Amino acid sequence: MAYHFTAAERGLWPEPVNTLMPEAALVTRFGAYGVDMFFVLSGYVILMANWDRRPVAFARARVARLYPTYWSALAVALLVYLVLWPGRSAVTVEGVAANVTMLQTALGFADITTPQWTLWVELRFYLVFGCFLAWGATRERLAWLIALWAPIAGIAERSGFDFLATVLVAPYAPLFACGMGLYAMKRWRQWPVFGVLVAGNAALACAWPGSARREAVIAGTHNLNAVSGAASCAAVLICVGVIAFAANLPAWGWLSAAARLAGPSYALYLVHEPLGGWVIHILSGDLGVSIALAGAVAASSLVAWMIWRFVDRPAVPALRRLLSKRGG
Repeated sequence: MAYHFTAAERGLWPEPVNTLMPEAALVTRFGAYGVDMFFVLSGYVILMANWDRRPVAFARARVARLYPTYWSALAVALLVYLVLWPGRSAVTVEGVAANVTMLQTALGFADITTPQWTLWVELRFYLVFGCFLAWGATRERLAWLIALWAPIAGIAERSGFDFLATVLVAPYAPLFACGMGLYAMKRWRQWPVFGVLVAGNAALACAWPGSARREAVIAGTHNLNAVSGAASCAAVLICVGVIAFAANLPAWGWLSAAARLAGPSYALYLVHEPLGGWVIHILSGDLGVSIALAGAVAASSLVAWMIWRFVDRPAVPALRRLLSKRGG
């Protein structure tokens, strides 16, 4: 959120953000790497929570978890772009229909909001993980997956096998593999091979998704707040290190706290760009940067909490029961 509001050039402010808040942008540009940390965390948590699940049960749980909040956030975005801020984003009936499925990228349509791109990455990770569950989850097979997944994805991308590279989540495979390896290190402390695999994937992440994130920051900030290669590598390693540190905190206290924040934070991630952007647009001209930023954060947080409280909490268990009943 800090990156989108104060570092990325998205036309929200009456002047370039680098002019309005140059000192802040030098720091918040690294907020773009929060996505990479999330991918590491996702690899950790998905493996931890679904090790003993069957593929069908895993798919049901993910559908129930993702879609109610996603549809609510999509409705908020449409309200903003069709009613409150018309003309901000090109919205078509076909595009909306594709976005409802969460498969818009595969169907050849653009995301209605920028943060949605990460969900396409997550869905492909779920496909890879579901195949792993179908194969049969064992410690040895997990080691093979963590060892070979990212290199094969990289070879596929470099060799022009675009479909295979897409399925294998290029270029973000090493981040998910790091997260899975960190959980394996926690679960099987006496087996050091996972530590080696995490180190290898972390090194690959610096050179691959780290490079992609650096290019995204350069493009997103119009090269005004570019990140050096060394700083990008450091940011990726910090993302891995934070999850590794949190995973070893006593009594898993961080996990219970993360679980409590997961619902509102998911909604906040999806709604902050359209809703917060609109608030900045209407307030920044007359009330200044600080009030516009505070208003954007407050409005986004309030709507995200409402989605979590009145949609996510009742809908997720209800949808999970419905899917289980229909699936037999």
